[in-house]
Amino acid sequence: MRTIPVAHAFLFYSKDKSGSVVNAEFLDSSYKVPGGDWLSSAPDMARFEVAILTDRLIKRVTRDIMWTPQMPSDGLGRMVYGLGWQAGTTEGVGDVGHGGSQQGTSAMILIAPDARAGVVVLINSDAAGASELASQLLEIVLGLPPGDHKEITVDPKLYDSYLGSYDVSSVVMSIVREGDHLFAQINGQKNELFPESVRDYFFKTFDAQITFVTDGNGRATELLLHEGGTDVHANWIK
Repeated sequence: MRTIPVAHAFLFYSKDKSGSVVNAEFLDSSYKVPGGDWLSSAPDMARFEVAILTDRLIKRVTRDIMWTPQMPSDGLGRMVYGLGWQAGTTEGVGDVGHGGSQQGTSAMILIAPDARAGVVVLINSDAAGASELASQLLEIVLGLPPGDHKEITVDPKLYDSYLGSYDVSSVVMSIVREGDHLFAQINGQKNELFPESVRDYFFKTFDAQITFVTDGNGRATELLLHEGGTDVHANWIK
């Protein structure tokens, strides 16, 4: 592995197919300065959150516009997204944030405006999920009890109303049934869904939940994916 050449510097890491930690591939991200080329620190990003919350950086009316979710004209699957800000909930508390990952990094800032609270997670590895950790930290900051999703028993015939393909921000998620079990499949990965109500389901392998939105006949027309403090609408396409 490469060594750190100077004091206070750091390297970027990934994991190979065996799960071993390795140096991340080199990335010259200068071609996308606003989308991943800025270097900062968690304290500086926390100061940015404070400035946003106290109206010191921009006017409140401007902030409210930025945080208002937009509806794309094509009406297809979409994030609950404002102007550069994702929106969602953390255990029922409304939040906004922005995050992402690239070679060797994962980052997320998450703010609960009504509670005037926020968290920042910056990780020098693309093998760790900053958004999931940020959501968990925000729960602690807000003093919320840990999300306890309890599995209930439902009639497996109900699953037939949710089967099909959904457009998740230009990626297809398939909801499939195998016997009495329901699964979500995306990019070749299949994970079982467990019911906590007739329309609300959760994953046990990672911290995410799905809510099915149905028509008057109980047939799903879209699903809402809750993950890492952000929500994504996904329309049923077939």
